[in-house]
Amino acid sequence: MDMIEQLQRAFARATQLFNIAPHNSTTRDELDNAMEAISKLNMSHLHKRVKPENYVLRGQKLIDKVKSIDKFLNGEEALKSHYYKQPEPEGLKEETDIKKRESTELSNLNKKTEFKEGQLSLSIRGGARKGAGRKAIGIKKPVSINLPESAWNEIDNLIQNGKFSSYAEYFRWLFENKPSAEGEKNGI
Repeated sequence: MDMIEQLQRAFARATQLFNIAPHNSTTRDELDNAMEAISKLNMSHLHKRVKPENYVLRGQKLIDKVKSIDKFLNGEEALKSHYYKQPEPEGLKEETDIKKRESTELSNLNKKTEFKEGQLSLSIRGGARKGAGRKAIGIKKPVSINLPESAWNEIDNLIQNGKFSSYAEYFRWLFENKPSAEGEKNGI
């Protein structure tokens, strides 16, 4: 079975688990995040924005995450069904213990499935966002310029003295302050 099919099955199982998970629970949030991450990973793979080996590694981590949540929920349901068969005065305490255990196990699960910088993460908060960051000034094109060493020394001195912050800023300034086209016709 290829990774695409495995991720489709994991997404389907996550959807099933999401529908049976308690409302307003961290488990439900984790499943929602996992489903979103699977969708994003598949879109990245479809548009060839992720290397095949990274697709497989990330996909396997997501599949493992869904499996561990599945295992956790099955254990929780068994614990709840045992509680409801034998109600005791300490029932409220057991229910609270279930929520604490759920929170602890999911936080441990998150620690086990951390991703390196630049990789897909399961959290929907923080990190890189579309449209975030400094806006581009224009179109970026790599340029190679040959100048005498004395000219480079002069430019370096301007940058070191704080007149310009970089080569790019210097050449941008030079372009913006070039002589006008009318001046060029007059021999300037």
